[in-house]
Amino acid sequence: MTPTRHALPAVAVPDRRPALVAAVALAVLTALSIPATALLDTADRPATRTVLGLGFLVVAALEVVVGWGLYVVLRERAHSSAYAALVSRAGYAVLLAAAAGRLLWPGGNGVAGFRADWSLALV
Repeated sequence: MTPTRHALPAVAVPDRRPALVAAVALAVLTALSIPATALLDTADRPATRTVLGLGFLVVAALEVVVGWGLYVVLRERAHSSAYAALVSRAGYAVLLAAAAGRLLWPGGNGVAGFRADWSLALV
């Protein structure tokens, strides 16, 4: 006699792509932030400042991606926390992008201007 198979109830599998995108973006922004921050002290030439400014703009964009990923993952269970993660990451990204603009803009005081604006973002 063969055993009968019973149908298992369908279980909704959550979409894990936003979490994966956020995790990859977080890894990449960390990998970019550490060397970019270390290179700030040597950014005395315009070309170096431009590369660092663009690097920090990429980091700012990735901050928004991480915030979006956290929002999508958390919004069903913890809406307030999800919204706070999105807003705080986006706010930090705006301040970081403004600080990076100080590196890119010819009259932006270079590294000193970047550090002054970035310190506001870290508070």
